[in-house]
Amino acid sequence: MIARKKLLGGAAVALAAGGLSLPGTARAADTAAAATTAQCTQAVTPATFISPDIQANATAYGAGSVAAWNGDSSVTLDPSSASGASAQVDLISPPAPYATIPPTMIASSASAGDPRWVIEFHNGNYLFGTLPTGTQQSALCWTLEPSGTPEPTWQAALAAAAPAGEDDQVTAAYIVDDAGYAGTRVTVSDISYNLRLVVPYTPPAYTYGGHVVSKSPTRVELGWKDGPGVHYVLTKTFGYKMSVNGSPHLGFTGGTTGYWSGLSPHHTYDIELIPANANRQELPNAQVGWINVVTP
Repeated sequence: MIARKKLLGGAAVALAAGGLSLPGTARAADTAAAATTAQCTQAVTPATFISPDIQANATAYGAGSVAAWNGDSSVTLDPSSASGASAQVDLISPPAPYATIPPTMIASSASAGDPRWVIEFHNGNYLFGTLPTGTQQSALCWTLEPSGTPEPTWQAALAAAAPAGEDDQVTAAYIVDDAGYAGTRVTVSDISYNLRLVVPYTPPAYTYGGHVVSKSPTRVELGWKDGPGVHYVLTKTFGYKMSVNGSPHLGFTGGTTGYWSGLSPHHTYDIELIPANANRQELPNAQVGWINVVTP
């Protein structure tokens, strides 16, 4: 079974996979066999990566399947033998892949095309990046699907996926270990895409419920509620006497209320609230909030 989130009926959190109907259990094995004639490129981990990282969900489909991030940014994949089962690393909003830099991964073991990279394109083509069967592996062989055509290099595979200027928009990118390798826990590490590390998805930090508690011509009290993991709020105040040459007035508060003084009557002020951690550092994936107030 070639795992596809749409066919499996799983609830994709932030990524919708392409709707490709593929054959059954023989497909992955056939593809892996064909890939043995292709040139496998040894993955090379660069000394530095481009920021920011690419976030991904570890998702298990089917009763008994396991997909979980580990503390070292590796992931454990263990699909069950249930029909349609898989364990996956689903990239969130993956960009178009670099023409010269293939995705990478290292697996603690591999068998018959599991685990494998899958890159899906809007035109209906997709690429498999498979590992030779055996012990720890990092050399990927690329094939064009659904034809199962082995490609000599990553560059050739990418060109074959979108010939003659066809639509090469990427609709999904993920690593999958499906029921063809059930009962074996595989640790996948050194996962990268476009020279960017693939890391666990971090829910956005946020504040909510912003409101005006009280106000006078020169002073206002504002309140809000903190979302999970928010300990401080970095504030930026935009408005008359608070913005010099477009630079906002900055501040921090550790509570869920704050006082703004030194304001001027009959003016509009916009206050930006940026979630921060216990060290007063802006949280990753922070979602800012705004409160608007007009002084009487």
